[in-house]
Amino acid sequence: MPVAGIIWWQGESEALSLDPAIIAPYEEQLRRFFEALRADLRAPELPIVLVGLQRYCDGGPIDQDLDSCHEPPGWQAIRAAQHSVAARLSRVVVVDVSEITSGELHPTGQYPLIGRLLAEKAAMFR
Repeated sequence: MPVAGIIWWQGESEALSLDPAIIAPYEEQLRRFFEALRADLRAPELPIVLVGLQRYCDGGPIDQDLDSCHEPPGWQAIRAAQHSVAARLSRVVVVDVSEITSGELHPTGQYPLIGRLLAEKAAMFR
């Protein structure tokens, strides 16, 4: 059965790393992974909907004050790498959830909204 598309949400472990040797190659590794996935599935134009890293606060969830959120040092670099891969590869889009998440590593309270956003993005590939 052919695969209609992929939803990919990953990058938190790399973003939490303080090791530049893990953060620096992330963009290239993600791009190569998507290319290999498409090759393995024999689907060179396979749609990929990539969840951009959510907001994550070192000190835990925040209520109102976004300025009090201190993301780990590598968080922005990984988020930027995700957007760069989507810009470089055809039929890869990013759903940026950073403005709708509360600062938790696993924003379970926002999963229903994130799911709707993913479905909307995926539908554009029909």
